[in-house]
Amino acid sequence: QDVKGAEVRENVAAGGMNGLMLVRSTGVVVRDNNFSFNSGLGIGLYRSSDDTIVHNRLDYNVRGYSHGRYARGQDSADLLLFEQSSRNFVAFNSLTHGGDGIFLWAGQSTMDSGTGGANDNIFYGNDVSYATANGVEVTFSRNDIIGNRAWGSEYGVWGGYSF
Repeated sequence: QDVKGAEVRENVAAGGMNGLMLVRSTGVVVRDNNFSFNSGLGIGLYRSSDDTIVHNRLDYNVRGYSHGRYARGQDSADLLLFEQSSRNFVAFNSLTHGGDGIFLWAGQSTMDSGTGGANDNIFYGNDVSYATANGVEVTFSRNDIIGNRAWGSEYGVWGGYSF
């Protein structure tokens, strides 16, 4: 939480709920890690901006089915960026078989005020295939999604109220 200018490199976090959470962090480089087989998230960013996430394995971060509670994959993702997470560079990661490969949500404050958002992120050259729901889901935001592979998901890219 509140980290500036750090590096997270060559770590493994598997079989838990979340691999890595960055909260109000800036200038963090996350590279060459394996945050896979978690039930919630591989990596989550909350109000974290100007970070670099490259060459990570973030696979099979997916919630299982629970009858009457939630469907398989619901509210899980290999990579989640939410609530004002902007200007991040995300490239050359494996983000496969998650609830969503990449899920970006502008946040409740944007929903309430109509301003803000999780904007100006770049998603380049990632593999977001075989997600239960969406390879990439971006809502209420403005971002660049370039040259990613999104095979075998319910939707390759879902851009609700985004431009």
